Amino acid sequence: MEKITWSTSVVTEDMDHCDHITAGDTSHVKTVYDCCGVSYMYACCSACAAVAQETEDEEEFECTLCGKVHPKKDMRFWWHYDDNKVEDDPYIWCPVCQNSPTVIAIISKDNALLEEELDDWEPEEEDGSIDLLFEVDDWVPEDDIDNRS
Repeated sequence: MEKITWSTSVVTEDMDHCDHITAGDTSHVKTVYDCCGVSYMYACCSACAAVAQETEDEEEFECTLCGKVHPKKDMRFWWHYDDNKVEDDPYIWCPVCQNSPTVIAIISKDNALLEEELDDWEPEEEDGSIDLLFEVDDWVPEDDIDNRS
């Protein structure tokens, strides 16, 4: 599943954009991500952005639990704590299923697994220091990488 975000940014020469703005303007930017990163960016004026966002909100999705179809604005998209939100498909729940015992159980189990993993993770040593893979003295400054002996 693609991930879509909206932000405000300066329009660059290489961006696709609506006819109401030009390079150098600050405008709304729609960024579409796939499993490999940014796949598309589109800049547009406020009016075009509002139409695009409304169109996205009305796109229909099927509930993972009951199979009923509803507009995106009414659905809840949910991933397990360890899922990759760009590569992994979310659970998609309709307004009725969002509060069902089944969904509450899925979320509760996921929260318990997250808490268990966090309890097992110990980033600090007994003395309060952070355990590093290499000691700081062993780090090679970026400028010296080619001059190592």
